[in-house]
Amino acid sequence: MKVNSTEPLPKSAQVAGLGRFLVTCIKTLRFSKADGFIAFFSAVLGTLGYFKPSWLPAGMISFFQGTDSWLPYVFFTTAEVIYRAVSSPYQVFLSCLKRIDELEAQNISLNSALEPHLYISCSPSIDGCKAGFGHAGNGRIFRVEVRNSGIFEINECRAVLLKIEKNGVKLWSGDHITLAFQPSELPDSQCKKISHDVPYYLDVVGVEVGSNRAWRFRPGTKEHHWPTNPHFDDLFQDGVGNYAFTISFTASKTATITKEFRFDWTGDLASAEMHLVS
Repeated sequence: MKVNSTEPLPKSAQVAGLGRFLVTCIKTLRFSKADGFIAFFSAVLGTLGYFKPSWLPAGMISFFQGTDSWLPYVFFTTAEVIYRAVSSPYQVFLSCLKRIDELEAQNISLNSALEPHLYISCSPSIDGCKAGFGHAGNGRIFRVEVRNSGIFEINECRAVLLKIEKNGVKLWSGDHITLAFQPSELPDSQCKKISHDVPYYLDVVGVEVGSNRAWRFRPGTKEHHWPTNPHFDDLFQDGVGNYAFTISFTASKTATITKEFRFDWTGDLASAEMHLVS
């Protein structure tokens, strides 16, 4: 059964009904999102009951009379309770999963910090990688920076020169020459304790002007001693070019690291540079 509503409502009634609808919507601003949602739909249903449209069954018209009808509110309140009962544990579950991921990430970072690890770098942008050299300070020595990325000290760090090449051609290899950390005159310069986040500089090759104004090359060993043949200075007799130094780094409780460094000798101390290749 449907109510006959062929005759339109007076404009005053229409305005009053619309006003009730708007007032109810404005009142929802006081509520939370869930309560506002309920009040809004109560207003819609109440307005339908007030205007009595022809397509609305008579039973529903009486059901939805006025925005203060308690049945729509009970219906949506019940729906809200069910929604919260289901969604709250689910949200807690998602929060737990997120927290587990965060803890795992923190644990990985903590393990990385606890594990001793040597960090090797060499670049012209690092101040300690190129320093004054020679008695008169007219030369330059090229170095490698060694750091400890862990929080505990690394003991017995040694750096051994394995090979020297020029433009891809091997000049020297076969012997293991231990290089020296600065200050090279200290007793521990060949076997260094590396503290956390403190830069230590390893000598690799020094260049200075000799007595006959020729360039002299010195190994980065203790007291610049070279115990094998050919003589270290003779390895650079061909002059300018790209020289590669292969160095192995070992320390207590750490994996051995082997790195290659490129020494670009241009014939000029100001433009000569050394870089970490790999």
